[in-house]
Amino acid sequence: MQSSIISSSRPGYVVPALLLGTAFFIATACSAQALTADQYASMEGQLKTASEQLAQFQASRPSGSVLGASTTAVTEVPVRPVCRVSLDKRSYVLGDTIQFSWKTTGGNKVELLNDTSGKDALVLPQGEFKVGDGFASIPASVLGNPIVTLKVTSKTGHSMTCARVVPIVAADATQKDSRLAPLQAQLIQLGNRLAALLSNRESIDQKMNELKIKELELMIKIEQVTVGGSGHGSSTPKEKSVFELTNSTETILVNNSSTTADDSGKFDLKFKVTAIDTDVVVPAKAARVGSTTEGVLYQVIDVATGKPAKKGTYTAALSSSAERTGTNFVVNEGETEEFTVAVIFDPAVTGSYKVQLHSVVTSTSGPKYTLKPAADFSSDALLITN
Repeated sequence: MQSSIISSSRPGYVVPALLLGTAFFIATACSAQALTADQYASMEGQLKTASEQLAQFQASRPSGSVLGASTTAVTEVPVRPVCRVSLDKRSYVLGDTIQFSWKTTGGNKVELLNDTSGKDALVLPQGEFKVGDGFASIPASVLGNPIVTLKVTSKTGHSMTCARVVPIVAADATQKDSRLAPLQAQLIQLGNRLAALLSNRESIDQKMNELKIKELELMIKIEQVTVGGSGHGSSTPKEKSVFELTNSTETILVNNSSTTADDSGKFDLKFKVTAIDTDVVVPAKAARVGSTTEGVLYQVIDVATGKPAKKGTYTAALSSSAERTGTNFVVNEGETEEFTVAVIFDPAVTGSYKVQLHSVVTSTSGPKYTLKPAADFSSDALLITN
């Protein structure tokens, strides 16, 4: 005869095993013969032990759990409802009954929302209405274009609203008024839709601007890494100083010679310099390209060929509002100063000529500022006879 309780290695099934073992023991004993006093005492002890362990097991289980059943919460899938509404007429006369119909899917609650705009509004029936296909009868109690709004809500709490503008005219309205009413209602409805789209557009534009700003920030960081090197000891690159031509004046000068047709051209080109991240030092002289290694360099362009003039005499001078130190003008960092290059050119051949500022060279070992694009640093053409 079996004298021990059946057990299990799985903690969740210890008590069921105890109960089954005890039941098996009792069934075997009773079917074989009448119980002796010792057997009865043994069986009673095992039943007591099983009852105590069952009580402990029940006390340790979470409230509401079922033996052998999973207690893991199941997340509900969101249900997003859809609705569509319609009217039985295009327009109504004051006192008519409006049949407001709807079709919904995915909802378990349908209700009509009162108009809280403060305008004259229809009196809507309240409560919950039929989901799926349904309708409500509404008295046409106000004139104009009141709005009826339906709200459908799903079992997961998601909702959607659908609305219609209801055109209502007076009983003595003309046929023209009756035809205009639904058109005006459509216009109002389109206006509401347009307002909603514009609201969405503002939100989209704002997001686009935020993305553009982030894009520019990334581009700046990429530029800093690219210009500054691989990141080992690199620093933010300095911005370049700004040069800008502000004005040019062209004047014919009659030479003091026996030939009055032999003229010269005077070109006055004004430009300003804004020093950024450093002082800009400009040698106090103007000279043709190739004739020196420093100063404000210019060239006279023969308009007919588009190339520098080969023959003629040149005279040039440089003046400035900047502070002069020795043989240099100095534009202090963060300041803007004006410069004037005055060029007198006496050509060997009659033609149209212009003066073009080429570059500013501080010294043979110092920085060189090339003035580009060339068209932005050129005077107008001047016809000079010889």
